[in-house]
Amino acid sequence: MHKMNSYNKKNKQNTEFDKIRAKSLELAKIDLNKELNTDIKVIEIIKTIRALDKTRSLLAKRLREISHHFFPRLAKSDIDIDELVQKIEERIKTNNIEEAGATLDESSKKLLNLLIGEIKNKTKEKEKLIKHIKELLERYCPRLVKLAGPIITAELIEHAGSLKRLASWPASTIQVLGAEKALFKHLIFKTKPPKYGVLYQHPLVQEAKQKDKGKVARRLADKIVIAARQDFFSKHKV
Repeated sequence: MHKMNSYNKKNKQNTEFDKIRAKSLELAKIDLNKELNTDIKVIEIIKTIRALDKTRSLLAKRLREISHHFFPRLAKSDIDIDELVQKIEERIKTNNIEEAGATLDESSKKLLNLLIGEIKNKTKEKEKLIKHIKELLERYCPRLVKLAGPIITAELIEHAGSLKRLASWPASTIQVLGAEKALFKHLIFKTKPPKYGVLYQHPLVQEAKQKDKGKVARRLADKIVIAARQDFFSKHKV
């Protein structure tokens, strides 16, 4: 009888343990799926932002080509897309044609305004996506996005494939993420190795002197590794 009670007690404990283990595995799968879903969302959003940028650039190129007939100096100027749109829109409204420009008829106005409208729409879509990805990343990897910003963070995750992989890589690898072509040339043709990839966009690298950009990118990569690991392992305590 005593042996039977001991057996039943042990069997009950094993059953409880199996339930706990099963529940833990179920929760782990849910967490893993959430991570994979977030990584996929981040990657798809940054790809969409890049596609919008490409479309905006093509539309802006066409806008420059057409506006060159009416505002030649403005069309040739080295200003960004948003400023170009603003200045051309102002000149259309005031009918302010440059000295060397042709007469701006109604048909040309409509075409220019159509292009301006399309560019503005793409800009709004991009702004919405940036806001969305920022909010997503602030929940997913708050330390990393605070350090690198939403766009660079998203591109790093895209190149790595996931936050988990990014957190497992050394700083030397993260430093040159996005410079795979230059790295390939270095390995095959013995050209100079790249000093940075995606990190070139970071304000700290942009503001550094040319000779210091590589060093700044390396220090930044060191901090990014720490932030990525803190964000990842804070969700997976061991």
